[in-house]
This record gives sequence, C-alpha cells and structure tokens, in this order.
Amino acid sequence: RADKERYEMMVEKLAAAHTMHEEQTKRMNEDFERRMREVDHQYESRLAQEYEKQSRLVNEIQLNTELKEQHVADLSRRHEEQRLLLESQQHKAMSEWRREYDHACDVLRSDGLKF
Repeated sequence: RADKERYEMMVEKLAAAHTMHEEQTKRMNEDFERRMREVDHQYESRLAQEYEKQSRLVNEIQLNTELKEQHVADLSRRHEEQRLLLESQQHKAMSEWRREYDHACDVLRSDGLKF
C-alpha cells in the first residue's frame, strides 16, 4: 500500500513535471515568436526606409542628369550663336576692309594716271 501511494505520488509529480515543462515550452515559444515578429517589423521598417532613400536618390540623380544635359545644350546653343555672330562680324569687317582697300587702290590708280 505504501509503495502504491509512493508510485501514485511519483506519477502525479511526473505528470506535474510534464505539464510544467509543456507550459514553459509554450511560454518560451510564444516569447520567441513575439520577439521574432518585433525584429521582423523593425527590419521591414528599415528596409522600407532604405527603399525610400534609394528611390529619392535615384530621382535626384535623374533630375541632376536632366539639368546637366539641359545646361550643356544651352551652352552649346549660346556657343553656336556667338560663333555665328563673330563669323558675321568678321565677314562684315573683311568686306569693309576690302571696300576701303579697293577704294584706296582706285584713288592711287586715278592719281597715278594724273601724273
């Protein structure tokens, strides 16, 4: 009888130990899952911020590229305008110089014929 009571008491203690072990395992798994959800949320938040940052940087690079191309086009256009203006002024100056030269030659010829 004492052995039977001792056996039943051991069975009860074993059952209690199993129950306690299951509760601890369940609690540890819940804590682990909660921590993993928190960490997952943090990483998702960081990833979203990095994606936004990269998108902003890509947009900024595209804008700067477009501005640079526009600036280069403006510089090329102004350079061409200045080149055409200088070319026109040079032709005008050459024509005027040629007229003056021809006039001087004509004057010298007519003076040479007088003498």
